[in-house]
Amino acid sequence: MLKFKQLIGWAIFFCTIISLSYLSIIFWQSDQLAVKARNGQLSADSLKPLNAAENFFHAPLNEILHKASSEVGVNNQLLLEIAKEYIERRPLDSNGWLWASLFAQRTDLDSLAESYLTVAHSLSVNNTHQLIKVFNRYLEIGKVEEVMPVAHDISFIRPEEFRKIFYLLTRLNSNYDDVINSVIPKTVNNSRLRKVYPQDVYYSWALNDAMRAKNDALASSVWSAIPNEYKLDSEYGLRYLGYLSLQQNKSQLAPVWLEQVGSAMPVGNFPKQKIGSANNPCWHSRSTDQDSVKIEALTDFDTAGLKLSFLGTDNVNYSDLSCAIAVESGQQYVLSAQWSGEGITTLSGPFIDVFAPSVQAKEFYSRNDDMIGSWLWSDIEVDFTVPQNVEIINVRIRRRETDYLDSKISGQVSFRDFKLTAIETDLNNDLSNAVSTSILQ
Repeated sequence: MLKFKQLIGWAIFFCTIISLSYLSIIFWQSDQLAVKARNGQLSADSLKPLNAAENFFHAPLNEILHKASSEVGVNNQLLLEIAKEYIERRPLDSNGWLWASLFAQRTDLDSLAESYLTVAHSLSVNNTHQLIKVFNRYLEIGKVEEVMPVAHDISFIRPEEFRKIFYLLTRLNSNYDDVINSVIPKTVNNSRLRKVYPQDVYYSWALNDAMRAKNDALASSVWSAIPNEYKLDSEYGLRYLGYLSLQQNKSQLAPVWLEQVGSAMPVGNFPKQKIGSANNPCWHSRSTDQDSVKIEALTDFDTAGLKLSFLGTDNVNYSDLSCAIAVESGQQYVLSAQWSGEGITTLSGPFIDVFAPSVQAKEFYSRNDDMIGSWLWSDIEVDFTVPQNVEIINVRIRRRETDYLDSKISGQVSFRDFKLTAIETDLNNDLSNAVSTSILQ
């Protein structure tokens, strides 16, 4: 009985050795054919029918399909059959489905080509390299709608690919709402990324790039799609308000202001904002040079105020603190405030100016005189009339750089009680003056 079991064991051992040897020969033959295919010594046309033992072969087919995919004048019908054979042997390899799609398209089987691509996409959802291949294949067969879910998956896996993909698709598809809803991932999965991104990074990139391209319709669609919790006090929301200000359209700007600021946009008045806040349209500071100017809020007065401290380290050309205000076109206003100074050096001191962020109104500009030295709280008044094509103005705190030897400004200047007052014009007096002038002439 023991000898019989030993014989059975040895038989199994020899069968295993023989099987492994046979498989080794098969795989060696497969590798040799693959090398010949890679070197151009084995083509699709010369490929002999594969017998049952050669069902292990897939490397030669891989090489032939890969090589033929970038060539012209090949037998696409035969290559489609080879691709189908490769799919049967390697059903989970998305490359096989991509090759099948390519050769199906070359033989004018567009519907079949698209169906192969659908499978290739489903097999590539976690592989950026393969997804990009699928993305390009969809574009090659002109399927812009079908490519957008692929673009979504690429962006989700690798956010750094999003901007160029989004740019391309918004050039190919004018239905921006469809592109935004289909391509932009709703969340960022930072657990699988090397770099940590904020959850609204896709919206930020899309809106900033739309503004950079001066695509008003795309920027509007992106802003509408951004969840409300991301809009409030956002950096890109502030940039969008500035972008809309250039267009001088209050009706377009007002709803964006409400979502960015959290309160309605007043007309003809200074909005109530925190002094020095980075992302508010009134008295926001965009300065990054903390070594030259320091900004502080004044809380000792009934109305909000601010103080600038020039630290004497630079010949500052300062224009980084401003407030956007909605106004009525053609209206005359008086800008009033109070200010005080302490130890302002150089012959170029601080002042307030008013201008319109618009190329069409570049001639519109008004300011008060700059001050140097020290002075107690005193009044500022700046009169101006809004041009007919202007609905948004900027009030700005300025200091211009100077060529004087003593150019590095130091000292402090404080402001409070900013007000904007509309001046009522007396039409009857204007008419009487016109008549009197006519009589005198």
